[in-house]
Amino acid sequence: MSALSTLSAQTVIWSDDFNDEDISDWTLIDADADGYKWFVAQIVDAGGSPSSVYPTPVLRSVSWSTKALKPDNYAITPKIDLSNYKQGDKITLMWKVSSADEDFDKEQYTVYASKANTQASMLASDVFFNEKSLDGVNVLTARTLDVSKFAGESSVYIGFRHHGVSDEFSLEIDDVSLVVGTLAVSEVNSKKISVYPNPVEADFKIDLPATAKNIKVEVVDLTGKKVASFDKADSYNISNLPKGVYILKVKGDSEFTQKIIKK
Repeated sequence: MSALSTLSAQTVIWSDDFNDEDISDWTLIDADADGYKWFVAQIVDAGGSPSSVYPTPVLRSVSWSTKALKPDNYAITPKIDLSNYKQGDKITLMWKVSSADEDFDKEQYTVYASKANTQASMLASDVFFNEKSLDGVNVLTARTLDVSKFAGESSVYIGFRHHGVSDEFSLEIDDVSLVVGTLAVSEVNSKKISVYPNPVEADFKIDLPATAKNIKVEVVDLTGKKVASFDKADSYNISNLPKGVYILKVKGDSEFTQKIIKK
């Protein structure tokens, strides 16, 4: 799926949210030749309904199926034309990433930008992002990569590579987009937010940017039910909640989602 639209100070050049479950225009490479490639999956709950944490389809690669795997899997976008843009334009790749199983989440992946859709060209690129472990990243979390170097190129490809791990579980990618322009305030600020302590017994703090405004904080259980909500404060108390895993959502000028554990 592709799109061309305006968002705040950005123009979306190309995007894919995988909701149509069609990646026939992507190039999928099974470099380790084990028969497993990236695929589109709708993650469901125990009742077979779409998961509240993953309500829409995602792009997925696995490091465990019926046995331990050692994935080296590439998913490469269709050709993206950046010939209408010039050097000096700010072009940013945006995506969300997670590892669904919190007990087996030490997945590694690398994202490359290149002028060809081959494994060799991806490995040779000097524009890439590597995340060595998704430990604790169990909800879709935003990441970005500056690909402004490719402004003016008529053929640009983005490659997602799942590699360097074995016997964990899965890696999920969603909401991939290429945008030109200045990132919105919420996207910039989200990179500067931290939550501590985590796990939490009673009170936790959120390290928000000083400029953050209109902040609302929500705590949601894994069924999607909102169990607590707060305005911006110095700390937040969830001592009344049962022990377990929750999703913390920060809304307003700073947008942020993170798993928290109540002890």
